[in-house]
Amino acid sequence: MAIVIGSYRMPAFVDLNIRSCRDLLGDVDILVSDDYSGVSDVVQDAAFLHNASYIVSSRRMSHFSGDVQAFINGLVFGAEAGADVVLKLSQRMVPIDRKFFDPIFAMTDDQWVATPGRLPMKQIARPNARFYTKFGLLTDAVAMRVGRIKPERIADLYRNRFENGKDHMASMVELTWGALLAEPDIKDHHIEVKQWTEHEPMEPKLYLRKSQSTQHDYLVRAGQVGMSIQARDLDVREWIAIEGREEYRMRPTIV
Repeated sequence: MAIVIGSYRMPAFVDLNIRSCRDLLGDVDILVSDDYSGVSDVVQDAAFLHNASYIVSSRRMSHFSGDVQAFINGLVFGAEAGADVVLKLSQRMVPIDRKFFDPIFAMTDDQWVATPGRLPMKQIARPNARFYTKFGLLTDAVAMRVGRIKPERIADLYRNRFENGKDHMASMVELTWGALLAEPDIKDHHIEVKQWTEHEPMEPKLYLRKSQSTQHDYLVRAGQVGMSIQARDLDVREWIAIEGREEYRMRPTIV
């Protein structure tokens, strides 16, 4: 298995995610796929500190297309690393228990893609994150069997949806993956992972997800993996709140 972490402007989360994955899995191959920002040099430093690979776009892409690029880069990286499966993680989707990876190790040759399902409303951490429950699947943790879905196919599908879509919804990554997984040659090879969708009552949490976790949750995990960090460096707000409506870039520019 290999891991790709999609990143933008949050080096502390990248550092935390790499540390957490390595704490749970040992010397796993990790790629940081970074959408260019003014702190990309710090993101790169975080990757290199932990002997992870790093790639960055030549300029800022967008919230959605930068995420799509992480899938593309991850599949190429997984093939080069000789991995059977590559796990794409968003930077604020942080595994904290080794059981998180069990569904990947249990994937059969006939199972090509594993994703979370629909989030339960009762586990949403903040009111402004409730919109995530509208998606039938999420894409902040996606396991892909290398060689079964070509990176070019993801790029072509996304580009076509953006160019021919009626509004910005067509460019949303969750809806793009929903369309891909509904295609006849793929739909029977997709599995939904409950362990990545919701926390089991009275059981230890397996992951931290921005919409289901508090800033304190991330701080606790940071301490467990040896990070000394301030709460302000672990921002769990939505991007439109972080960047503001004038700066937030939703629509793609390049893929």
